[in-house]
Amino acid sequence: MEFLKRFLMLIYPNRCSYCGELLAIDEKICNDCFESLPRIVEPFCDSCGVSKDNCCCKGKKKAYTKVISPFYYEGNARDAIKRMKFSDKPYISKALSEEMSKSVNQRCDDILFDIITCVPMSKKEFKARGFNQSELLAKGLKINSSPIIDVDLLVKLYDIAPQHSLSSNQRQGNVFGVFDIAKNKDIKGKTILLCDDVKTTGSTANECANVLLLAGAREVHLVCAAVVKSKKTKH
Repeated sequence: MEFLKRFLMLIYPNRCSYCGELLAIDEKICNDCFESLPRIVEPFCDSCGVSKDNCCCKGKKKAYTKVISPFYYEGNARDAIKRMKFSDKPYISKALSEEMSKSVNQRCDDILFDIITCVPMSKKEFKARGFNQSELLAKGLKINSSPIIDVDLLVKLYDIAPQHSLSSNQRQGNVFGVFDIAKNKDIKGKTILLCDDVKTTGSTANECANVLLLAGAREVHLVCAAVVKSKKTKH
């Protein structure tokens, strides 16, 4: 078995998910990246997901109840997410999902999640990238309450302008009416963990959460790999 591992390392070198440096066989992250990850530390703001020292949302409520994330969208966490999405490295989702799982289990140990789902892509978007990064992150989550993973719960009805190309004020209107519940899905009374890669303004996740609540969900919480930190309110 050890020989097989070493042989596979020659073909598929083990690299740090955050910086791409070569690692030993059983390592997941290099020491430098581990020490420099931009972690979100307590006390947390549940409304926007950042540390209270960095919070500027003033507790403004969204359709989702709580935002949980291990990282700020900066430094090597941002690099890892970009490499996953834009450099065709979907395997990076495993390392990010592991950190997201730790955050959920630590911060939501009193919540019994029934379903894990994700922000969907349109067919055109999926074809262009080849995968939905939010779906991969959702599938990699290991939550203590052992919820069902249903990545097909939500559907994206049509394509829209990319959220990152719009101002904060434009983003909410851009996603209005874009999402719906898939046919033959019953989520009445369920507590749902919605998964996305990055939360910027929260408009996309908020619209998804609204759809889930209108379909009868009891509560929706948002987990993402990273949250954008800003001096200005982006929520």
